[in-house]
Amino acid sequence: MALRRLVNDAYAHVRTFRERMRAAGVHPGAITGVADIERIPLMDRRAFASTNRPDYLRADTDPALCRRVQTSGTTGMPLDIFMSPGESLYRKLLLLRAIRKNTTLPLPFTIVEVGTGEVALSRRGATQSLGFARVVRIPRLMPVVEQVERVIASCPDVVTGPPSCIEILADELAERKGTVAPRLVISRGEMLRAATRDRLREVFQCSVVDYYNCDEVGNVAWQCPRDTAIMHVNTDACIVEVLAGERRCPPGVSGRVVLTNLYNWTMPFIRYELGDRAALVHESGTACSCGHRGASLSLLEGREGDYLWTSDGRRISPRSVDSLIAIASLCVDSNRYAVRRYQVVQQEDGRLHVRVIPETENLKLLAERIEASLGRLDAKLPVDIEFVDAFPVEPSGKFCAIYSKQHPPHQDQPRLTAGSKSARGVSSVTALRGLRCSVRRASDRGDSEKRESERENRTRHGDVPFD
Repeated sequence: MALRRLVNDAYAHVRTFRERMRAAGVHPGAITGVADIERIPLMDRRAFASTNRPDYLRADTDPALCRRVQTSGTTGMPLDIFMSPGESLYRKLLLLRAIRKNTTLPLPFTIVEVGTGEVALSRRGATQSLGFARVVRIPRLMPVVEQVERVIASCPDVVTGPPSCIEILADELAERKGTVAPRLVISRGEMLRAATRDRLREVFQCSVVDYYNCDEVGNVAWQCPRDTAIMHVNTDACIVEVLAGERRCPPGVSGRVVLTNLYNWTMPFIRYELGDRAALVHESGTACSCGHRGASLSLLEGREGDYLWTSDGRRISPRSVDSLIAIASLCVDSNRYAVRRYQVVQQEDGRLHVRVIPETENLKLLAERIEASLGRLDAKLPVDIEFVDAFPVEPSGKFCAIYSKQHPPHQDQPRLTAGSKSARGVSSVTALRGLRCSVRRASDRGDSEKRESERENRTRHGDVPFD
């Protein structure tokens, strides 16, 4: 019923969806339930990148009145997602319900969000206005010492965020022998490694759970209370398909994750390919050992951002890199992103090689903004910027936007500095001044791309704020 109503409304009021359906020869009346969902053509983020905003929003939508989520950009292709205030509140309540699967919370309770964007610090949402939740945001670019002080002062009931950001915070907290006693730590936005889970459990002395979130839906699935390898699909939020080609995979067989958001009619995501991979463990109606009845997923495989490293051996969360790229992108043209897609690769010698598919003609200014923005991480790290037309398709079919080929630095290793022989002259800003922003194409990169494509499969769960 929910799917049928969604499809009918999108067909009537969203131009791009109507055109997709007509091109596929499918009438909305043919979609009577989930069994018919395979008739609807697939879509991915590129459909939004190549379309004017009014065409993919509901026709009567005023963007100024919407709640907006800016995607984490870990796919290298940022996107703004619009929701009505009611849809935004429903999204938060679904996440709150998922949290209650793992712990009980007092009222009011305090949630500390680690690794948020800088602009999120002062924002106040409906859950706070209603008085049952206090949300404290820790910007990912805030110095880690200040992060620790803010977390200790907040006395959180729940700590949530990308595990790379929480782990850096936990290490500093342990070093300072600070005390924080949350009821629950929630990892989201990246793959939660077993070693990271153990470390967070050791520092925070509480349960650590993993949620499969994405910006396009919110909470897609929560970790089973009895089996950390299983995630239960939030069926009130979305429909999850696992596909090989155009066909559904049977339980236990890995495939591409395709989502349908059931509550966002403002900006519909119907049969939307995330770029992640998973395998169904249970289909709808099958009971789990914890008592949950519904579709369940196995641990996910797909994309994951690596830590980068500063010249003095400090870790950099991939979320911090993403924030800085977004800041640089908006500094060129405040009305839109100047970067369509990007990839940041830290080379063996420490330098940052940034590949960019631009959305602006002012390549010189964009390169200067990116180099200045990334310089906030470490002024001693050289930045090499390359403008390309496209990224090559890796054999695995996946794409990793941020990763490092450098081993964690040790005290006895030589470190790259801006004045060293290997660093001098590599800044692409200088190169762009001489070459008038010439564009190198991705097809010229040769064997280095083949080596990069052999990296392990990586996962992206979206970086979705609670409020």
